Amino acid sequence: MNDEELVLSKDEASKSALIARYVPLVKSRAALMKTRYIDADDLVSEGFLGLLNAIRSYNETKGSFAAFAKVCVVNKMKNAVISSVGAAKGTTELDDQFSFDEIEDTKL
Repeated sequence: MNDEELVLSKDEASKSALIARYVPLVKSRAALMKTRYIDADDLVSEGFLGLLNAIRSYNETKGSFAAFAKVCVVNKMKNAVISSVGAAKGTTELDDQFSFDEIEDTKL
C-alpha cells in the first residue's frame, strides 16, 4: 500500500506501518537540527508528534502525504528548537546562528 492508502485506512496496523516508513526522515531531520539547546533524541520525539499530527489531519485533496508529513515533522522540530533557545536565553527570538535554511531538502 502507498502512504495515502495507509493513512486513509485508519487502522492501527496501517498507522504503525506508516510510522515505520518515516523513521528515517524523522531521525535524519533531528540530526540536522540539533543544537546545544536541544539534542537529537528530543527532536526525534517532537518529530514523531508532528508525524502523528500529520496522520490525524491529512486531507488527500490537498496533495501527497509525504510532502505534508515532511512539513509537519520539520515544523514541529523547528518550534522545539525555538522554544529551547528561548528558554535558555529568556526569549523566543533566534540568534543568527540558527538558520533553518541550511537544512537540506532531502527526498524521502
